[in-house]
Amino acid sequence: MELNHFIINAINAKERQHNISSVFHRLGLEPGFFPAIMGNQLTKDQIGHYVDDGGLLTLGEIGCALSHLSIYKKFLQTNEKYIFVFEDDVEIRDDFPQLAPAVANFIGNQKKGAVLLLYKAKAHTRKVQSIGQSSVHILRSMAGSAAHGYVINRVAAENILKAQTPLAFEIDAWALY
Repeated sequence: MELNHFIINAINAKERQHNISSVFHRLGLEPGFFPAIMGNQLTKDQIGHYVDDGGLLTLGEIGCALSHLSIYKKFLQTNEKYIFVFEDDVEIRDDFPQLAPAVANFIGNQKKGAVLLLYKAKAHTRKVQSIGQSSVHILRSMAGSAAHGYVINRVAAENILKAQTPLAFEIDAWALY
């Protein structure tokens, strides 16, 4: 199965890369890696250029956010309608390859900005749609945190890039978008 995606992975995190590669291969997917931006390797000038957070973000949060934002920029240079984004410590369900086409179809048809977290948010949710005959549902939520697995459409990627240029808060502060 073809899956338009990136897995964010620190270049020196070989064990994580191996583990997520094994999971993807077991599921019949070819992993596509994106080299993580390491906040602790950025110069003060680089941080000053990309970040205006009032000193609130840690170097790890800065690197994480810049990695996700870089994926959005790369994604927006394509004609794709959506992209799946994973961090290298994500846990993926065994039935993900069967569910992914329905998820991709749903988000690809959204006219407004949409991000689907690939895990249940710890927030108030409302069922929007079931996926096939499974017990998996697309839920609407105005909150959520974490960015270890999600799918995003073009409008949302554009909106988040605008909101986060310069970088002001964590990438996974979904309620703020």
